[in-house]
Amino acid sequence: MVTGWCPYCADWMATVTGYQMLYGASGLKVAFVYGENVVDGPRPSADDCLEYAADHAADPNDFYLDHDGTYSFSTMTYAMWPWLATSDTMGLPWSTILDPATYQYVYTSEDASRDFETVMLGLLGL
Repeated sequence: MVTGWCPYCADWMATVTGYQMLYGASGLKVAFVYGENVVDGPRPSADDCLEYAADHAADPNDFYLDHDGTYSFSTMTYAMWPWLATSDTMGLPWSTILDPATYQYVYTSEDASRDFETVMLGLLGL
């Protein structure tokens, strides 16, 4: 989950798109949920997603909004909340890894006890 106003999200986008280039042939699939353009600003549109993808050299087909583009974060956060770590907060960018065999969450960025790259490479068998 990324936003247009978050500088950490922009850094994470570079990291994730780099992983995708390195490990896509090994089975890595990514999906981005793009949130608002500015804090308390207009809700994202499909055009916003396309622009953000282009700005970050990412495949626009990997970006998602909720069903009508109203407020992606509230929809996604509500659906994912049970899988967040023990805190009641969620920082940005928020990342998760799903095991493709079971569709279970095996990593969330809210859990500091595990490393994203280690979990990702383990699932890829690398």
